[in-house]
This record gives sequence, C-alpha cells and structure tokens, in this order.
Amino acid sequence: MNKILKPKILTFYVGAISFTLILFKAVNILAANYIQASPEIDGNYLFIDSNNLPGCLKAKNLLLSIQQSGIYLNGTLLARNSNQQLSGLTEKRPSLFGKWQKSSEKPLNLSGKVNQIDRCQKQLVKIRGMIKSKTLQGEISLTSFPEKVKFTAVKETTQKSDKQTIH
Repeated sequence: MNKILKPKILTFYVGAISFTLILFKAVNILAANYIQASPEIDGNYLFIDSNNLPGCLKAKNLLLSIQQSGIYLNGTLLARNSNQQLSGLTEKRPSLFGKWQKSSEKPLNLSGKVNQIDRCQKQLVKIRGMIKSKTLQGEISLTSFPEKVKFTAVKETTQKSDKQTIH
C-alpha cells in the first residue's frame, strides 16, 4: 500500500483536482458577469399606423413575423386580410435574415426580399430597430424608397398552441 500512495503522487492529484475546481469556479463567475443570452424576441409584431410606411408597405395590418435562434434572426413581412388570417404564406421560408447585435444602438437588424406582399414582391427591405417591453421601434427602407422611415410595431400575444411557425 505504501508503494501506491506516495506523497508526490497524492500531492499531484490533489493539486490537479483543486486547480480544476478553481478554474471551473472562475469560468462560472466570468460567464455570469460577461456572457448574457439574447432577449427572447421571436413572435409576430403588428405595425401601428402603417400609412407612414414607404411605398407598397402601406398595407393595413402589416405584420413582421420573427423567428430567433440565439443571436440569429429570420423574419417575414406579411399582410393580414380582413378575416384576420395570415395571407401570403404560400412560400413557407422566411425571406428576411439578420442578427441581434447587443452592442449596437439598434440591435435588431433584418434584411432581405419582401415576397409575401403582392405589390412589394422582389423588393429589398432593411429593418433596424430596438425592442422594449414588447414594442419594436425602428427604421425601415425599401429599394424603391431608400429613405429610412420610422415605425412602431407591437408584439401580439398568442397562445403557444395557436402560434404559427414558418419553416
């Protein structure tokens, strides 16, 4: 038994285990202070007063549907019909892509084509904004109307079973 538990070996193992525990604790403290998850922003945002929007986006009940995976965002601009159902979902892939950039003044950035609104098909759109308490405030621009127009959109509250998913 003396040959197995030599003081040098025992000291080495105790030191290695202690160092690992201290390193683990330091990483946990640093992660808790400096690494934070992106806020949960996925959902449907209904534009308020869409008459101020540029060109073909002046649709009643304009909706921005956002899906989130960490900092990566996918989205779709949709127009609702009078029956309160989502229209233009024949193409099930999102047409807007972007990121949540925590260090930016307007951390939400989406850009891409507007495929689901008839009058806007194939136009490029850029959306930048910030979300505070379920309200999205930002700027939007189209290729046919390059000036940035300010907008406000409110997140719709839906039950999880009723939530529409776009693949």
